[in-house]
Amino acid sequence: MSVINDMLRDLEQRKAPDRRELDTASVNGSLIEVKSPVVKKHLISLIVLLLTVSVGGGVLLLRDNAITITSVSNQALLTKVESAATKIEPAANQSVVNESIEAQVVKPEVVVKVLEKKIEPATLQPKTKALVSGDKPAIAKTQVTTAQPSYVVEEKSSKTMSASIAKSTQQATKSEVLSTKPVVRRKSEVSPQKRDQNMANLSRKLFKAGESRKAYRLLYDFLASHTIDQESRTVLIRYLLQDERIAEAGDVLVTTQVDQTPELRQLKARWYVAQGEHNLALYTLRERLPELHSYPEYYALLAAYYQRFGFSAKAAETYASLLEYDNESANWWAGLAIALDSSKKYKDAVNAYKQALEIPDLSPELIEYIENRLSLLTVAASR
Repeated sequence: MSVINDMLRDLEQRKAPDRRELDTASVNGSLIEVKSPVVKKHLISLIVLLLTVSVGGGVLLLRDNAITITSVSNQALLTKVESAATKIEPAANQSVVNESIEAQVVKPEVVVKVLEKKIEPATLQPKTKALVSGDKPAIAKTQVTTAQPSYVVEEKSSKTMSASIAKSTQQATKSEVLSTKPVVRRKSEVSPQKRDQNMANLSRKLFKAGESRKAYRLLYDFLASHTIDQESRTVLIRYLLQDERIAEAGDVLVTTQVDQTPELRQLKARWYVAQGEHNLALYTLRERLPELHSYPEYYALLAAYYQRFGFSAKAAETYASLLEYDNESANWWAGLAIALDSSKKYKDAVNAYKQALEIPDLSPELIEYIENRLSLLTVAASR
């Protein structure tokens, strides 16, 4: 037994170092394997806890700021928006702002959509849980829905105000451009009557300047291209008769309505006289007699034709009417004297001759004729 015991002890002693090494190794291995994961887990848990606490604190701060910003009542916001819109735009724009605000508040689905865009889900969930977990969930829910439209109101009103400002600025710019734009006055159109008058004046100047050919060409061209040509036609006929272009004057008179003016009737009467048609000339003048004070020359021509074609009494009567209108005309006194002399009213004729000589408007030829007639009538009266 002792031998066996000694062998066992010896064997144990030999094996002891190996066992201690194994025990030490196992013990050391167990320390590394067991102790190290626990420390790591604790550190990770601590970091996670710190992150959670910081995130939760940040969320609470954001929630408090959001509640502070959106705690203003809808009525106050509406008042601010209306006052701002009143300063920028007239009453018409205020109604547009109010309508947009009412539409956004009434429709909750629009509020939800804007909330999804404005606030992240991370900030909305804690707030909703806190409000729902309270004693009065209905009130909390109402606060959320009433607070959020304030964002919508501010957004929409700011957009409306921006659009109003842009519109007013555009209108102001447009008005400034219009005010600074130079005013261009249109040249007024010349009436047909004015064109006719201008051509008549131009042709008279050309005739007086000796440019008859140019004046005739312009007048004929004007008559061919214009329907209102009464004054130009009158000038053309007068100068044709004056230049003894009787046939051309007749061609123009054929296409002329002489009843329009006394001037054209006088010209046609002169044309008849140039053709030897005395009765037609008198008929043309007597057919439409104008007012004497408006056309005294018309009556002077009629009186001269009366005297010339053997109607001395009519001539004396017409000259007497002219002298009642103006007794300072030497030619009319001379015409009356000649008409009375032809009617054998010598005494009245002498007085008319003397009256004509007292007015210094007679031509030398007429003065010589009157002096000869006075001397003859004086000799005849002395017998």
